[in-house]
Amino acid sequence: MACASFLVALCTILTGSAYGNTLSTVEVVETALAMDTTPRLESSMNFATSITEEETTEEETTIAKAEETTEATTVPSTKKEEATKETSKPAKTISVVNDTESKKDVDSIKTLSGFKNTGLPISELEPPEDLKLDENGIPVNYKRAVQAKATAYNGDSATASGRKPMPGHIAVNPKEYPYGTELYIVSADGSYVYGYCVAADTGGFVKMGNTDVDVYMDTVDMCYDWGNRDIIIYVL
Repeated sequence: MACASFLVALCTILTGSAYGNTLSTVEVVETALAMDTTPRLESSMNFATSITEEETTEEETTIAKAEETTEATTVPSTKKEEATKETSKPAKTISVVNDTESKKDVDSIKTLSGFKNTGLPISELEPPEDLKLDENGIPVNYKRAVQAKATAYNGDSATASGRKPMPGHIAVNPKEYPYGTELYIVSADGSYVYGYCVAADTGGFVKMGNTDVDVYMDTVDMCYDWGNRDIIIYVL
């Protein structure tokens, strides 16, 4: 377009020269260039405007792609953090009751019904520190579990193993549970926790064969209330 305008201007000047307007070659060229300035300026401005619009469009496209990429990488990161939180949650375990306040609660209970559905152990023995229970009150680590029956007794002045008669020292068949065997006993229906205990005594029930162990209680009334109960023995 600029070249065509320049030629038109040149022809116009030359035509004028032919009718008596005498111009030198330099003057002809300068005059033609002056006449062609406006079209060339407009063409240059249009070209510059076109370039600016193209650059603006490219910048907007680049920003949009960058935002999409950021969103795409952010979402999986959030999900990973949530998964990590879920994975890092600790397994539920319950420490065996052995603090001072809980012991006071146990000491104040003088009837069997006072222990019912409380989770408090009837046994007065101090459990080992590594004894842990799951959320259902069952030992986490044990050698075997035995479904059995248990009666209750009270009042002896000594045990066959020489240990003090007390809740937690129970009578057993020594052939099944040698003296000193550590056990954990709960009622089969889950309503009572006898708790951590040690095989320490024996008795006539072994010959009678109507029960498997005889657990020691604080009072005779508690023994009557216990009766001959279904239990689960966890051998530790």
